[in-house]
Amino acid sequence: MLTRICLQCTKEFQTYPSDNRRLCSRACADKARQVWSNCANCGKSYRQHNEGGDKYCSRQCSGRANRSYSGGKKVCAVCGLTKQVSEFHKRGAYYKSVCKPCRQIQSRIERNGTPDPKRLIYPLIFDEKRGEYIRECNDCHLVKPVTQFYSHAVNGSQPNCKACYNRLQRQRRENRSKTSRRVHHIEHLTELGIDVKRCSKCGNLKTLAEYYQRSNGLPSSLCKLCEAAKRKEYRAMNRTIIVARQRAYFQADAEKWREYHRAHRAKNRDKYREYSNARRARLLNAPAIEKIDRAVIVARDKSTCYMCGRILRENEITLDHKVPLARGGTHTSDNLAVCCRRCNSRKGVRRVEAMKAILSDRTPG
Repeated sequence: MLTRICLQCTKEFQTYPSDNRRLCSRACADKARQVWSNCANCGKSYRQHNEGGDKYCSRQCSGRANRSYSGGKKVCAVCGLTKQVSEFHKRGAYYKSVCKPCRQIQSRIERNGTPDPKRLIYPLIFDEKRGEYIRECNDCHLVKPVTQFYSHAVNGSQPNCKACYNRLQRQRRENRSKTSRRVHHIEHLTELGIDVKRCSKCGNLKTLAEYYQRSNGLPSSLCKLCEAAKRKEYRAMNRTIIVARQRAYFQADAEKWREYHRAHRAKNRDKYREYSNARRARLLNAPAIEKIDRAVIVARDKSTCYMCGRILRENEITLDHKVPLARGGTHTSDNLAVCCRRCNSRKGVRRVEAMKAILSDRTPG
């Protein structure tokens, strides 16, 4: 055992050689950690809770010190301006040392991070005659209310007023439009007398008609083919999100969209009928599928059923696959013919020869 002297109370205490303690007890350790200071109001000695953070021994002394203003005014610790006490937040029996506008700027800085030291945080001045905050514009140098300045996340407000800010933005847009041909890499082919542009993805030179036009009248950076491929890739990667978004959009006013689809379907019956037939052909893995024009086929067959030979009215006409899709038939104009509803229903998936034999009361061989 070793005998050591306590650094706090100077008493001797026994300890092991491997023990590096220099204080005899926990009470001496607590006293050693305490920081003592003099109160800025009453001058008494007190223990600080945060080293360098407290100035007063109690809340009463802090309240007395903060209430030591004359004429109902107080000096802000940030902007240094003398303001009415109503411009300060109140906490307990005293007012805070920072005024409300400066505190709002400090809150923005705390939320968005510390700004660049080169950037100026513009102080606000309270005009007692107007009853509002004012500040000077950096461009026109006129003193205006803060309501005439756009807000800024860090600085509180933009350096220029709204009129100067909008004027400068217009000038930037005009300068940008003057150099748009150079920026967007539009080239002029003298031999052909046309303007072309190189796609930023595929790298091919294409005419401006092969690019989508932006709202500012300039072509996009991708050609239409690359833009379509990009959108297709996005839809494939975010299919779940897109479907959920569309479902929520339609469910917000479901009855309105149901009525719209009913009216659209009644107005475009042939279009919906063709879509349904093409989808059925895809599901049955038809070897060939092409876009069908119902009016052309009806005019070709002269509205006559190709099995029973009757001339049909418009509401009796249906289109039938001569070779059924279930038996490897194609969804093309050559394989489609005008047929009445009765013959089309009775035929089913039979071939034409078998159906004609049934109609003539003969057994197919």
